[in-house]
Amino acid sequence: MRTIALLACLAASLAAEDRTLRLQDAEGNVVANLIPLSDGFRIVDEGGAVLGEARASEDRVRLVNERGEEVLSVVRQGFGAEVRQASGDVEYVLREEGGEWRVQDASGSDLGRFRLSEDGFELRTSDDQVSARITTREDRIRFEDGSGALKSELRSTSEARAWIWLALDRLSVAERVAIATWFLKVTR
Repeated sequence: MRTIALLACLAASLAAEDRTLRLQDAEGNVVANLIPLSDGFRIVDEGGAVLGEARASEDRVRLVNERGEEVLSVVRQGFGAEVRQASGDVEYVLREEGGEWRVQDASGSDLGRFRLSEDGFELRTSDDQVSARITTREDRIRFEDGSGALKSELRSTSEARAWIWLALDRLSVAERVAIATWFLKVTR
């Protein structure tokens, strides 16, 4: 009986690993593995250390660190979402306007906006320059700089709409995964 239980746990572990999303840099080095959970993702670095978990509930995603302490939350609002620090202070605002998603800091300054393009999405700066292009290729999402040079890839998915947030380099990988989890789990 113990052998059957052990084999069942091993099979479940292997099945989860098969669905793992891998964020790689331009050279193909793993930046983070995103292990699917029923309500979000466990974020693990290239060495296997847990960076945190992004877990969704009805109207928000909580990002907790490796000790289980809340680091930030992404909370649904009528206009989009607020990214709040554990203290409750608003750090970023995600605002849907005219088919675009604007990213603003707490003071209301634009940090960029995502818009649909011919072959995917673009992240544009406040002065309308393309700072990133996000395209889908088979089972991966490519993140390129404004000139088209590869910056990173997310392997094992093609759901670019949710994962565009990985292009926001000023946020940590865990924070970007929390926002993507909000799009995948809360906005449905």
